[in-house]
Amino acid sequence: MPQGFPFFKTVFGLFTRWGAAGVFILIRDQLRRRVRRSMGKLPHAVATVIGSRSVRVAATVARSVSGFDAG
Repeated sequence: MPQGFPFFKTVFGLFTRWGAAGVFILIRDQLRRRVRRSMGKLPHAVATVIGSRSVRVAATVARSVSGFDAG
């Protein structure tokens, strides 16, 4: 750890507890809302786009475990 930081076990313990308590998710969500507002958008997304694409599998993958998308 850099000078001035607590011992590694202390930092790791806090990181683990905050992660389990959802602190990092809360911070991410708050930052996203602020950025969206600063861009003149609603704080929450109102639409989602999901795309898909067919990708060929490697020749080493057995046909019994891979499918085929004719579309």
